Amino acid sequence: MYMKDEGSTMLTKDLLSFKIQKKNISANLIEATDQDVLEVANKIISFFKNNLNHSYESLEKRLADHQPISKNSQIYFGFKKILFDLCTFEEVCEENTYEKRCKLIKNAQFLRQEKHFENMRAFQESFARQENKQFSSIAETLYSDLPERKTLTKLPIISAQDLIHRYNCAQIQGLLLRSSDVKIELKHSSISEKRYLFKQLKFHRLLPEVHKDIDKQLIFSINGPLSLFSQQQTYGLRIANFFPHLLNTKHWELSAQVNIKNKDAKLFISDQCKIESHYKSTQPYIPKEFSELISNFNKKSSTWKVSSGQNFLHIGRQSYCFADFLFTNKTNKDIHLEMFHRWHSSQLVDRIKTIKDRDDCPLILGICKQLKNKKELQPLINDSVKVKKFYYNDFPTSSSLLRFINETIK
Repeated sequence: MYMKDEGSTMLTKDLLSFKIQKKNISANLIEATDQDVLEVANKIISFFKNNLNHSYESLEKRLADHQPISKNSQIYFGFKKILFDLCTFEEVCEENTYEKRCKLIKNAQFLRQEKHFENMRAFQESFARQENKQFSSIAETLYSDLPERKTLTKLPIISAQDLIHRYNCAQIQGLLLRSSDVKIELKHSSISEKRYLFKQLKFHRLLPEVHKDIDKQLIFSINGPLSLFSQQQTYGLRIANFFPHLLNTKHWELSAQVNIKNKDAKLFISDQCKIESHYKSTQPYIPKEFSELISNFNKKSSTWKVSSGQNFLHIGRQSYCFADFLFTNKTNKDIHLEMFHRWHSSQLVDRIKTIKDRDDCPLILGICKQLKNKKELQPLINDSVKVKKFYYNDFPTSSSLLRFINETIK
């Protein structure tokens, strides 16, 4: 039985379809226009739609009767795994089911001790009369709080083609789960693409090491679970979960070393795979307060001009940031400002530790005063004398920022 792992649509190893040739590994992906596979996808989606309010256990039994006996059977099982993971299953049992179950079991034990029954049927009839319920009803609700008795209450909106893209993505994720030495190359990437991608790396707690950032080309590696980390599955899962976000960039290449079935092989995949991500790529957005600050600052300053963060900034120790603002003077000197709001405690600690010993770091840390006043942060903030720090309340004002720049940056 496929039990749902919250937030995951990974395929189990037996559902992965790949081939290894000359130490190169490639996933067997499906064309999103394959009519035979589209028919399989439509049928299984329709099945789930038509079986709302059925239990997990019941769905498994019913699906066994719909299983295609063909070359597409493994694809069918993959579709089934993905849909089970995407569906919402809820308990429909009464409150205190556990206590009621214990009471029913005790009552049944007492009844069998008090009286001899010729067969199981006689016992069931007697017990049903005692409890004033049909025995079938008792049996059905006795373990209704167990996972396999949860009922299907919601199916996500998904088309047959969407399901195929999910399946293809999961095939690659299954290999990345067992990967190391992951290297990603972005070509002709925009600022918004870089910002989007590195925010997702942050979110998934991955540590990229940047090798190249020339013009619009960016190359970075992510040390995988088999090379540096003892918790292999956890780190591999982070890399695999990050992959759908990479699909939202236009021109990319990924290579990795994969160990599967005691074999080492090289994985290479690019945007030519034509897999569509199930995540929507967020469009670049500049908040109103940002645009107002930029406009007001540039009106007041004749020496420095400010714009929104323009590019990826490598600050050492495998660390990076996309600063919120870029300040440039008449001699083309650049200074970056990265802001840390009250919910950015851990990020601020990491950033200070990274740059606290650098004399030439072109980065100003904009720190919300609520963070500055946290007792646990004050020693680190006060001791980092080389770090340029600017403090603000809810959001910096153009006047205070201009004054700080003129007084601090020479």
